[in-house]
This record gives sequence, C-alpha cells and structure tokens, in this order.
Amino acid sequence: MKKLINYVFSMEIAGVLMVVSAFAIGIATFIENDFGTIAAKALVYNSIWFEAIIGLIFINLIFNSIKIKPWQTKQWSVFIFHISFLLIIIGAGLTRYVGYEGTMSIREGSQSNTFLSEHTYVMVKNAQGEVLAKKKVLFSSVSKDEVKVGFDHNDKEYTLHTSDFVPNAMEYIDKSEGGSPMVEISLRKNGKFQNYSVSKGEVLELGRESFGFYSEESQDINIELNDGELQFVANDSVVFFDMLSGQKESLPAGARHAIVLEKLYSLGDFSWVFSEYYPQARLGVTSSNNKSNSLNAIHFSVFSENDEELVSSYVLGMAGYAAPKDFRIDGDVVTISYGSELVELPFSIKLIDFHLERYPASNSPSSYSSDVVLIDPSQNIEMDYKIFMNNVLDHRGYRFFQSSYDQDERGTVLSVNHDYAGMIVTYLGYLLMSLGMFFALFAKNSRFRLMMKKTMATSSVLLLFVVIPNWANAQNSEKCIVKDIPTEQVDELSKLLVQGRSGRFQPFNSVSSQVVRKFSRKVTFDGLNTDQVLLGMMINPDYWAKQEIIKVSNDQLKKIIGNDASRARFVDFFDANSGGYKLAKYVDAAYQKKPAERGTLDKDVIKVDERVNVFYMAMKMDFLKIFPVPGQANTTWTSPNGPFNQYQAQDSNFVASVTNFYFQSLRAGLESGNYADANLMLQGIRQFQEKYSPTQLADLEKMNLEIKYNKINIFDRLFASYGIFGFIMLVLLFVRVLMPKFQMKWTVHVLAILVLLSFVTHTFGLGMRWYIAGHAPWSNGYESMIFIGWATILAGLVFYKNSPIALAATSVLAALIMYVAHLSWMNPEITNLVPVLKSYWLTIHVAIITASYGFLAMGMFMGFLNLVFLLLMNKSNRLRIQDKINEITKINEMTLIVGIYLLTIGTFLGGVWANESWGRYWGWDPKETWAMVTILVYAFILHMRYVPGLKGVYALNLMTVIGYFSVLMTYFGVNYYLSGLHSYASGDPMPIPNFVYYALGVIFIVSVMAYFKYKKMWSE
Repeated sequence: MKKLINYVFSMEIAGVLMVVSAFAIGIATFIENDFGTIAAKALVYNSIWFEAIIGLIFINLIFNSIKIKPWQTKQWSVFIFHISFLLIIIGAGLTRYVGYEGTMSIREGSQSNTFLSEHTYVMVKNAQGEVLAKKKVLFSSVSKDEVKVGFDHNDKEYTLHTSDFVPNAMEYIDKSEGGSPMVEISLRKNGKFQNYSVSKGEVLELGRESFGFYSEESQDINIELNDGELQFVANDSVVFFDMLSGQKESLPAGARHAIVLEKLYSLGDFSWVFSEYYPQARLGVTSSNNKSNSLNAIHFSVFSENDEELVSSYVLGMAGYAAPKDFRIDGDVVTISYGSELVELPFSIKLIDFHLERYPASNSPSSYSSDVVLIDPSQNIEMDYKIFMNNVLDHRGYRFFQSSYDQDERGTVLSVNHDYAGMIVTYLGYLLMSLGMFFALFAKNSRFRLMMKKTMATSSVLLLFVVIPNWANAQNSEKCIVKDIPTEQVDELSKLLVQGRSGRFQPFNSVSSQVVRKFSRKVTFDGLNTDQVLLGMMINPDYWAKQEIIKVSNDQLKKIIGNDASRARFVDFFDANSGGYKLAKYVDAAYQKKPAERGTLDKDVIKVDERVNVFYMAMKMDFLKIFPVPGQANTTWTSPNGPFNQYQAQDSNFVASVTNFYFQSLRAGLESGNYADANLMLQGIRQFQEKYSPTQLADLEKMNLEIKYNKINIFDRLFASYGIFGFIMLVLLFVRVLMPKFQMKWTVHVLAILVLLSFVTHTFGLGMRWYIAGHAPWSNGYESMIFIGWATILAGLVFYKNSPIALAATSVLAALIMYVAHLSWMNPEITNLVPVLKSYWLTIHVAIITASYGFLAMGMFMGFLNLVFLLLMNKSNRLRIQDKINEITKINEMTLIVGIYLLTIGTFLGGVWANESWGRYWGWDPKETWAMVTILVYAFILHMRYVPGLKGVYALNLMTVIGYFSVLMTYFGVNYYLSGLHSYASGDPMPIPNFVYYALGVIFIVSVMAYFKYKKMWSE
C-alpha cells in the first residue's frame, strides 16, 4: 500500500498531471474560439474531470511539500513556493464556489439594486414567486444538455427533464394539427414591425399594452372568436386605418369589432397589425443561421411522480437574460425559466448620466463612462462616482466596472463581481510565491545557487537587475503639391509643439509619425516622409482622400468597401450616391458585444474604423492642437477648428486664421520661391505658445530629443548589429569547439564588446522612448518585442563568463526578434496608453513577463545548439563536445529557472492588474490560459530530472526547444489568432509565415538525428 501511495504521489504522476492539465486548458482555448466561452467552460474549465485533475495536483503538492522535510533539508524556499500554489488553488476554489458575478443594466435617472447572474439556471417558481427548484446549468452546442430537476408543489412531486439545447434560437409558428387557435400580431417599433403571437388562453404583454385571447382576466385588447369570426374588444377607443384607401375610422371602447387582417390599428402612439389567424398552431423553436443572435432555448418536459408527461415545451434564455413562461400543472400556474438569476444587492446604484464620446468622421464610439450615485442607507452613504475602464467602483466586496451600454445611449451596462474571500487568499498565495522564488534564487543551498557555484557564476547584481526591471521611472486636388515644398520648410514645421489627445506635448514630427503609421502602417508614402504626408493632407485633402493609403487586411472588409488592394482610399468607405458610411452597421454591431465576444471581423472593423477616423481627423487638422488657452494651464489646447470662445477677440481672430494663412503662404512660396511669410506665420504660432504656455516650451531639450529619436531609428538598426556580430561569434565558437587549436580568444572578446555596445545602445533607446512617452516602453506588441530582445541579450551577458556561446546564441536570437518587431504588422509608434493600460501593475506585469520570454528564448536557442553539437560528435571529439554540452546544459537549466520564475510572477501580477481593470483576477481568457500552459510546460521540463527515462541531457535540451512553442503561442498565437481581451497588443491578423513550417521541419530532422547520435555516442 505504501508503494502505491508513493507512486500515486510521485514526481512521475505529478509530471503527467502537469502535462494533462496544460494540454486540456490549451485545447479549451480553441474550443472557446470555435464554439464560445460557455462550451469551453462546460467541456473543460468547469467540468468534473478537470476539477479532479486540479484536486489531484493539490493533494500531490501537499504530499511533496511534506516529503521535502524543510525542517531537515532547510529547503524552505521550495516549501514556501509549493505552499503558495496550494493557497492559489484554494483561492481559485473560493472564487469558483463562493464568488459570483453578473451584469447590471441601469437607465439614466433610474436606480437598481439587482443584477443578472453570469451563471445560468433552470428555475421553477410557483404563482407567488417562490422558488420550487433551481439548478445551475452550462448548456452549449457541444456539451451535454440533459438534466433532471425535482420539485415539490402542493404536496406532489414532479420532475423537470431537459431534452435539447437550441443555440441561436429563433421562434416559428408550427401549423401542424394538435395546436390551439393562435393570432399573430405585428407591433410597430422604431419604424419597423416585429412579430409576436398569442394563443387561446394566453396573455401577450407588449410594453404598456396587453393582448388577451380568451384570457381569464380582462386585458387592454381582448380577442374573441364568435361564430367563426375573429373579433376584439378594447378598453379604450382604437383608430382603424386602411393603408390602401387611406380611410380612417374610430372604433369605440367596449364594443366588439371584427378583426381585419393586415390593417393598421392604433391606440394613441401604440400601433399594431393583426397579421394572421391560425385555427391550429403552436410555437416552436429552431436554431437560426444568424450567429449574432445570442439567444438560446431549451426543450423540456415535466413529469408527475407516476412518470406521466404533463408539460412538453421550451423556454428562451441565456447568460444575462431570462424569459420565464407560465404553464399549468394539475390546474396550478407554475413559472419555468432558463437563464440568469436576479441577484439582490444590499445597496443601490443610480445612473445620473451616461457619456459616450464618438469619432467625428463615422460617429462611431471612442470611449464611454457612467456618472453614478452609490446609495447605501444602512451605512448612511450617498456618494457620487464615475465608472469607466480602469476606474472600478468597489463597495462592500462588490466591484462594478464599465462593460457596455444601451443602443439609445441612455443606459449603461455594468459588470458586477463579488469575490472578496477568493481574492484575499489568492493574493496571499501570489505574495508567498514571489518570496519563495526570491529565496530559491539566492538561498545558499538552493539548486540554482549550487549550479552557479559549479559553473563559476558571476555576480547576482545583474540577475537582480532582471528580476526587478522597473529601474527607471520613469486645394489642388489632382496634384501632390507638398512634393514641391522645400524640405527646410517641412523641417521647421516638424519642430512645432503640439498637444496630443491625452495631454502629452510633442513635436509635429512625432504627431505625423504616429498619425500616418496609425492609418497606413507605413513610415513613407510615394517617397514622402510622415511630416510631408500630414502636411499635404491638410493643404489639399481632396487629393489625399483619393490615395490608397488606409491599411485594410481583412478580405471580408475589402469586399464591403469595394477595394481589394491592401490599402484603400478614404472615399472607398463612403457610398458614392448616398454618402453613407459603409462600415456603420458593422461598427455598431462590434461595439454592442463584450470584448471577449468579438470575433476577428469585429476586431478588424473596430481597427479599420479607427484608421478611417484618424485619417479624417488628420485632414480636418483635429490633431493640430497648437494653441494654448490663456489663463487655463490644464485646459486642452485648441486646433485651428476651434472652439474659439475661450479667447479674447484679438486672440480669437489669430487662432482662427493663422493656420490658413500659413498654408496660403506655403502655396504662394511654391510660385515665388519666397517662404518668408510662411516662416513668419510659424514664428507667430510659437510666440503665441510661449506667451500663454511658457512652461511647455521650456522643455525644448525633450522635444529635440524626440525628433532625433524618430530620425535615428535605433531599434531598426540593431537588427543588423546583433545579427552580424552574433553570427560571426557563433561561427568562431563552433570552430573553436571542433578545432581546439583555433582559440581566437581576442576575436571573440572583441565581438562580445561590440554586442555589449549594441546592448548599451539598445538600453539607451529604451530609455529615450520611456522618457519621451512618459510611460514604460512595453505597452504594445512592438514595444514588448524590443524589450524581449533587450532581455534576451541581457540573459546572454549574465552567462557570458560561464559560456561565451550563450551571448553568441542570444545575439542571433535578438536579431531575429528585432526583425520580427519591424515587420509590417507591428506598430512602432509612441502612443499614449489606452485606459485599460494606464496601470502601474501593468508596467510591472509586462516588464517581468516579457523579460521571461528573453530567458526562455535563450534556453530554446541553447537547447538547439546542444542538439547540433550532438550531431557533430564523433569518436575523436566526443569527450570535448560532451564537456561543452554539459556546460551549456547547466547554464540552460539556470536560464529556465530564471525564466519560469519571471513568467510565473509576471502572470500572476497580470491577475492583479486584471482585478484592478476588469474587476476579476482570472477569467480563463486565452492569453492568461496560455500563460498558465507555458508555466506548466516549463514546470514539467524542470522536474524531468525526477522522472526515470527523462533525466538525460538530450531530453532536457530537446524539451527546451519544444517548450518554447508554448511561449510563441502565448505571445503570437493568442494575439493574432484567438478571440480574447488582449487585443490591445495585436497587429493585423496574418497567415502563418512559411518560415515557421520550415523551422519545424529543421527542428524535427535535427532532433531525430541527434537522438540516434546521442544513443550511439554518449557516455555518462
């Protein structure tokens, strides 16, 4: 028995559990992408078998934590590390079983103390509203949809059986025999007719009016069938209107009137049509092809205790919605519903005003917020609060954050979260985990320190520098006339101070670079730089509106706008006849969805819509905010379009006219060659800025540095330096291993110094970017890539003294990273942070997690080098190459330890950021899920030394190569191929590049050949 227990809780089983759980949650992200979040939860995340795996991991952790015997071995760091994961699992359990969340909708001027739960339930209530039965369910198109719910009513036992789940449900009228008399009614709403139906004995409530068809109680309109004639009696006078003849007739209240089908009836401003009468019909439900319809349905039957079927019908519902239906069971009314439960709060929230800012060109949303009042009589609180992204309302354990809004823009939708206990326990686990990792790196008897001693490790100062990377705080429309304007004039304009949309002051050169890159994803157009392009757009917008310059990658979008090119014209987005915006309905549909529910087309529509608006705003000079407001230092500067009511008469005339005079002077200069007037206008604008905002102009050094940064293009140049120096060093080191008489020691040292100088330049560039932008340079895809490149070189420098080949390998790898960073789908612009990214926690989270990618990348590259060394092994050099492989393998393992520690800390700090921004710390978003997959993969790799058959150097080095594909999936795959919340760091969707397939082929061939050489030549 003891042997069985030891085996069940052995490291072999722990490794299997890690691999199985990683595989399961990885597959779940693809299930979510194809079938929706509910399907992923039903099949994986919330399934019993997955919870059983987590339970086994939990028990295994307890057993192995005790097995360590830290009181004897002094391995307290490892013990703390394992205990922290136990706390994290406990916290997750509290979140799953104790915490809850949902959605609250509030109209302007109204208050609410209830919200709809995120979870869906099958619920049975009696006529008094008392709950007879309630069962939590997770129905989806690919999961089990049969449940049984028992309930007692009037001392009798009943059972409700669900039999079928209908996604994207749509009701239809079944005219087959066996039904009841039914009247179809069309109600006029917002200029359109919507169809409803009422059967004999039922009541149909439509807003403030109700229809009854032989109902027990009198309704506003009562439908009857007398001698085969359909009639109605109304409680108020009704106007009958014949749309063909134009005849109107007033029908008195209380009298019976024959129903005329397909004619319009009105009661005040309430209009309807009796569309059709069916002698025998019943409502049915089927799945529609309209995927935008998120309403679902379940078929069910109710059986008596004698298994007699009493009811067979369906109900509509989904998460955030429920449509209860009344049924008669043994003569009593019972209400059955499927969907969310209405949860009551101990306080209320009142919506004072909902704010929605829109782009000027397409009128599509750009940002939104809610002004609310928190009302809690029990605590005598009535507090004003503004809820918007990254600004969460927190009260009595409940968290409210902005989620969506009503279509008429007079109501808000807030997401609600209540998980105080789970959050506290999980945060405690995060803290212990960080402490455990820190001590594991620096404790005297830790494995990492022992390997450092064996390989004569360098000082830990550089390592600390990586673990805490936050070291700084930081109008001729047919001709392109701008080509003829001298570059000296454009250079003068490039120095003009402009205030950005979030308040950052920057030179015109930076504004043009950001704006042009934003809509075109290019830095030049037809030989013109970004300053010339933006100036040209403002001088003759008609010409530029007809140039193919706005980036469009999605093929479906290209068909919608009618241009198959990779870049479209501004005029392509508007109908030539009506002037209507072609993307309007697609934009509205995308913004009505929650971020996690948006598909690839939705994301592309939002991005392209933004580019169109940026282009339009550029032509209108909206980005040219160059005029400070006198006496109002904190007020946004004004563009040439105004408003001008903040200025005195003389200043107002200057602001309104000087820009046009400047453009006219440029045009005049094209004919005369004299640009003195244009220079005078620019000088006048600068003097106006200096007069009313001298503090902004005082920082000319920063502005000039920004212009130099834009022109130097540091990071693009680093690709060549890292690539050339690293490749030459790698070749020389290979030669040195194979032919020891050629040491070339000084040549290698010189190349290392050149790489070091490149790294210093890289660091200087990051510092410049941080200083210029005012925030840490890792807020988007491009910035995180250049930071990963920096961290990769740093990893090589840390281990250079132990093994020079580490620096050579990381230099080549960094060159590849910098190359990828400058591909067309990466965006190198310096931008202000979007609301959700304006968080200190984000700065730390992204810095640490991207640094981990650099260390793990180094491990992958060195693992591949060891496989190559195995291929080069022969009888004459076997011992020499074995020594080199063992040396690199030790460094590789240390690299992986640092990498997984950084990755784990960074991932869970991302949970802290998510909790501050979204109101929850973990939601199985594909990005965070794949980060967890990566942690599990590398945890397995580092524990392989405990598993028989996986202890050798070949297995470790091979797995470091294979394991890095989980990093690539986390960084690239999720950003560009899976739906989720992390779209802020994504570029345009792209096909899988061909070189990926070639790389996989090379890795496979090298791995197989290295395996046979290892089996043949290696000696322990």
